[in-house]
Amino acid sequence: MLNIKLQSHVQSLVHPRVRSGERPVSAVEAQSPFGTPCLDDYEFLRTLGAGANATVYLVRENRTSHLFALKAVDKYSADGRKIACSTVINEQTALTKLNGSDCILPLHTCFHDTENYYLVTEYLPGGDLERLQRSKVLDVEAVRFYMAELLLAIEHVHAHDIIHRDIKPENIFIDTDGHIVLGDFGIAWLFDESSPDERVTRGQVGTPAFSSPEVLSGDEYGFGADLWAFGVILYEMLTGTDAFETNTVPADDPTWLRHFSEHVKCDEPVMVESPLMTDDAMDLVRRLLVKSADSRLSDITAIKNHPFFSMLDWTSVASRSLTPPWIPRLISTRQVGVHFQQPVVYAGEQYAPSDDPLPSFAFRVEPSSLSFACARRQLAFALLDGCAPLVSWVDGPSREAEVGPRDVERQKSLKSLSRWVKRALNRPRHHA
Repeated sequence: MLNIKLQSHVQSLVHPRVRSGERPVSAVEAQSPFGTPCLDDYEFLRTLGAGANATVYLVRENRTSHLFALKAVDKYSADGRKIACSTVINEQTALTKLNGSDCILPLHTCFHDTENYYLVTEYLPGGDLERLQRSKVLDVEAVRFYMAELLLAIEHVHAHDIIHRDIKPENIFIDTDGHIVLGDFGIAWLFDESSPDERVTRGQVGTPAFSSPEVLSGDEYGFGADLWAFGVILYEMLTGTDAFETNTVPADDPTWLRHFSEHVKCDEPVMVESPLMTDDAMDLVRRLLVKSADSRLSDITAIKNHPFFSMLDWTSVASRSLTPPWIPRLISTRQVGVHFQQPVVYAGEQYAPSDDPLPSFAFRVEPSSLSFACARRQLAFALLDGCAPLVSWVDGPSREAEVGPRDVERQKSLKSLSRWVKRALNRPRHHA
């Protein structure tokens, strides 16, 4: 949804900018040979996706010709009210702490203007795990591969005292080599390093379909909440069905969250017949989806040692030396004659250094802190002659991506838990 306040600033396909050749040079600019980052550093190629308060663009950095994903987050709502910046600061802080890992979405640059916050991250053209599940026929070895890499990503996040709190297939991306990368840390919880003994939090946040019983109940929870989501994803990849009933009432019904929470807290996932659901897989799913957080399998080392993963060499998984089940085939848009309309970017004015209300938000990440995989991805893009690539989904066993009633209901139900809670609290009360 386009912000009404932002629309008033539209003057071109790119963005307006106040320039002054006389303005003083800030300390950040004095230290950086490239100056303070801003939208002028990028060429906008196309829109990758849009949400309620943010839009993600594919951009090319003018200085290096590298491709990135630029996330523009509105500072104002549609009615002109200022939006809290906590999720943006949260994501920036989490990604900064986690930079350098191949399994975490790399953050490159941050900056903001009078209307938006901007986060520039690595561009991963292979889509996400949800798209992969819909498009490809996966065997048990493929499921084992993706879940093993996801487990190491979760382990890395937890080692930095962070709970992701929204692990789901839509937030698990596929890089150019076919390996997974975990992203979207907007609602992650970062524990205070000065209080090492307190490792629990509260908050009904996340996506209900992947939220643990304690999250849905509003109780205290810790790192085990992420491993519940891991169990739900494992179940869905093995069976192709939802772990818990979601269609007892329509997904847009205000009582949907209450009904769904009861299913999660009271019902056991039905172990449907599937050639992928082996005895070892079934045992792991059951132990991961135990209702009580104290009884749940929440030790990552124990999960690694489970028989389902017994055939894996975890050293090879960590080094990403295993061959992925599917490697995206990048296609040059110039070769296939595809042209994208340059997106309209709604942006504000750049702050003068003395007027910036959040001067510490803008920075560039040191290239040395990024992983080797980042350089490999940029090399893959360079081989396409600088074109914004497309990905071919026709290679290998594919399934028809038909949209049925279940898919429609699922998309409706994949709303953030905080939105469901707000709707439930604000809905009219009916008295008998």
